[in-house]
Amino acid sequence: MEERSFWYNAFMGQVEPSFFAVNKDELDMANQTSVRLGTFVGMGVTLLVLISTYFVEVVAPMRMLYAGSCLLYAFGTLFSWSILRGARGWGRLGIYLLAFLSNIGAATVSTFFSPHDSAAIFYIIMFITSMLILDRPIGPVLLSCVSMAAFCMLTVIVKSDSPAVMQTDLLNGFFILLLCVWFDCYIINIRLKNLEAVRLFQALSETDSLTGLASKAAMEQLCRSYLSAGRAQSCALLMVDIDDFKRINDTLGHAAGDEVLHRAGEAMRCLFRESDVVGRFGGDEFLVLMKNISDPAAAVNKADQLRQALSAIMPAGRPLECSVGVATAQPGDGTGFATLFARADTALYSSKNAG
Repeated sequence: MEERSFWYNAFMGQVEPSFFAVNKDELDMANQTSVRLGTFVGMGVTLLVLISTYFVEVVAPMRMLYAGSCLLYAFGTLFSWSILRGARGWGRLGIYLLAFLSNIGAATVSTFFSPHDSAAIFYIIMFITSMLILDRPIGPVLLSCVSMAAFCMLTVIVKSDSPAVMQTDLLNGFFILLLCVWFDCYIINIRLKNLEAVRLFQALSETDSLTGLASKAAMEQLCRSYLSAGRAQSCALLMVDIDDFKRINDTLGHAAGDEVLHRAGEAMRCLFRESDVVGRFGGDEFLVLMKNISDPAAAVNKADQLRQALSAIMPAGRPLECSVGVATAQPGDGTGFATLFARADTALYSSKNAG
């Protein structure tokens, strides 16, 4: 694939497109936090502004117009927050709406209510709101461009009687937009890369590095979550132990032992369904949670298939052997992970003792 330039990657987010779909909930959560913060700050500023209008000399029509715009912004911030409550996938819409209303409100204040002054308020608000958004940088950049276009249109209309102020605001707006675009790309890419690193760390902690299966902690968590939820069908827990694994390490070396574990993990991954939970419990022990099985005998048949699959692994020319303990749980029997694990563990040692 053709290598993209740095600026293209920075503008688009410097992460794989699928990253945004996989981490949608985390991105929405971050944006919801920004919306809540922006809502409280916006409501506080609105309240202070409304109070201040009654202590300064402002004509009644302008006061009403100003109060109306503040109330509109207050309604917008509340709406931005309310659409997020109990909903998934609204994080981006909520924060974009909040940012747009904030920018338009600041543009209105900087033009209609300050026709002869610099538009410093708009520049500050636009700069801050764009940094609150955690999304592909192209989104906040487009938001800044649209907001700046609206501001320029209002400036030309309202400040035509003050050409010097109008020209100064338009020129400053152009440089602020360039600065905002650069800073948005920089800040958002840092936040996205940090989230990417966190997700990678979580994936590594949940995966056994040698076999590629679920780690012990992840395996226990997944099993507990499944068993604690309501089940309409039976399930089975298989505890697998490779026989004489210590002999493989002692005679062939630890590298050969690691290769056996790796190939055993691959065999299990191919044998069981994607919906099943397959993990390495520690050392040469593996756990498999078979979900939604119609007949408990299916788990015993799968255990036999697993023994045959592992026998194809031939360290030092001898077929690899294993012992399997099988425990089943019926729907609605209230069996938890600890109980099911104890049953499988007992069955495993019975299997070992029986040879």
